[in-house]
Amino acid sequence: MDQALYVVMAGGNGERLRPLTDRFPKPLLRFGPSAKVIDFTLYNCLASESAEVIVLTQYLGEMIEQHLEREWRPAFAGQGKKLWTLPSARSAKGAFLGTADAVYQALLHPNHAPEYVVVLSADHVYRMDYRPMIEWHRTHGAAATVAAVECDWSEALRFGILETRNGGLVSAFHEKPCHRERDLVPGDFSLASMGVYVFTRRKLLRYLEQNQKEASHDFGRDLIPRIVADRQAWAYNFRSPDGSPGYWRDIGDFRSYYLAHMELLHGVSQTLYAEPCLPGIRPPLSISHLVRRRLGTDRWIYNSWISETAQVGDALIEDSVIGPDVVIEDGAVVERSLILDGAIIRKWAELDTALVGPRVEIKAEASLILKPQAQPDAGHHLLPAIQVAAAAASYAPARSPVSVKQLRRHRRPTAASPLLASTKAGRGIAHEAAHSKS
Repeated sequence: MDQALYVVMAGGNGERLRPLTDRFPKPLLRFGPSAKVIDFTLYNCLASESAEVIVLTQYLGEMIEQHLEREWRPAFAGQGKKLWTLPSARSAKGAFLGTADAVYQALLHPNHAPEYVVVLSADHVYRMDYRPMIEWHRTHGAAATVAAVECDWSEALRFGILETRNGGLVSAFHEKPCHRERDLVPGDFSLASMGVYVFTRRKLLRYLEQNQKEASHDFGRDLIPRIVADRQAWAYNFRSPDGSPGYWRDIGDFRSYYLAHMELLHGVSQTLYAEPCLPGIRPPLSISHLVRRRLGTDRWIYNSWISETAQVGDALIEDSVIGPDVVIEDGAVVERSLILDGAIIRKWAELDTALVGPRVEIKAEASLILKPQAQPDAGHHLLPAIQVAAAAASYAPARSPVSVKQLRRHRRPTAASPLLASTKAGRGIAHEAAHSKS
């Protein structure tokens, strides 16, 4: 849609995902066996026939620039579209003072005078065609339209929550509400902001110019509440093509990052690997990446996504995602786990409900198994229901080896992650009903 400029915010430093983000910006974290997180937003832009996309970078921005140059500029050029970046160092002020200020500086460019501005985040996992949302915005004539998904209140505390009336007019906005604000929003489910916005450019510029006087220059704390107070914001309820709540996840912390991968394995997020809609351009995830069940003389693999460059020995892998260049040696058992690029799982190691960071080595006979009373040690720390081995370190043995034949003989029935089970009562956010298999 030539009337819109797409602005992708990719400057955050990913504090809640450290040490994974010490060396990589959050938009370049691996998702699934082959994709980067930012790939979903960029693919959505191309699928929405965006004429021009600008990516705003700050933290480790040169790495994002390299990824765009290698993976995405040829695709955009092939479709006759423009993709460029605005690093904070090259902005008018030499830095971005906040999310609202970053968008303001992007719009100061004299060549950017579209009728509408679509503001997106580079650290969300979802598939969406933005054109129906732009049309919704145009029809209602508002200053802003906020994409929203239905979510359980237990998940709502991490997001901006919208109250609506009169068919979608936003009457109140609660930015990351605390527990004591629970009674402010009626019902068990809420509308959570996805961080996807459509603005009318001339109206947005007026609000952004006013925001230049604010201290935080923040979308959630400053800009959106002001637009809501002026009764100029509408909510767009994000839905899948079949009418069910759309799948969307913010992977801003370890729990969400891990859980999104488990949802991938159990069919909760099937739209992420839907059939490609762009001729000649492969989506971030493809059904061909999924190894539902593979039996052989040298390995047992069940319901797992495994990179083509991973090296798997005589091991048992179940309900797990294995990234590029991972090595899993003979006798290892990996269940309900996420293993990132270049990690090494040595012989007889056993992992269950674990997240292993890039180039981490799990020593022979070591054990990373979820235990409710486990205490963190120098090598890894325990987050709620996830064992995280994120730092580049080695992990010592914690059990005696048993034979792979014994492991196969006593293999437990497939079970979803306990975290995944806890979300299935919710709707919308991080939830899309798994299709029953005949």
